[in-house]
Amino acid sequence: MFGNKEGLLEALLVEGADRLYQRLDSVSDDLSERERLFELGRAYRRSALASPNMHQLIFSDLVPATERTRAAIGRTFTVLVDAVAACVSVGILRPQDPQQLATLLWTNVHGYVTLELTRLMQVADRDALFEQSLDAVFRGLSAR
Repeated sequence: MFGNKEGLLEALLVEGADRLYQRLDSVSDDLSERERLFELGRAYRRSALASPNMHQLIFSDLVPATERTRAAIGRTFTVLVDAVAACVSVGILRPQDPQQLATLLWTNVHGYVTLELTRLMQVADRDALFEQSLDAVFRGLSAR
């Protein structure tokens, strides 16, 4: 069915990326541009916390990158890029390439979640700190 161990891992990665995409894609378009962007960050975090092993597999080097895995992961990133482009178009994020801005936002959220999953984060209220982190990065990228 999968051919070998690598085929199984690839199928698991694609399934995990599809689940992440569905969670991100389900964030309402009826929110303000800013709130939708924040909610995408929250959805990413909820997905990782709900399935930490799957999240780690998606972003590990256990599975060689293939066209199929790149497409599955890339689809999730496109949701973020589109949300960032909407923020740029209404003037709440600085006029910069949405893909670059999305990468900056993603690295912040991904880094936070990675630290949280590895239990290296020693704070009492992780939810509050996550919200502060989202806000700080957003303000740093905001149009002035």
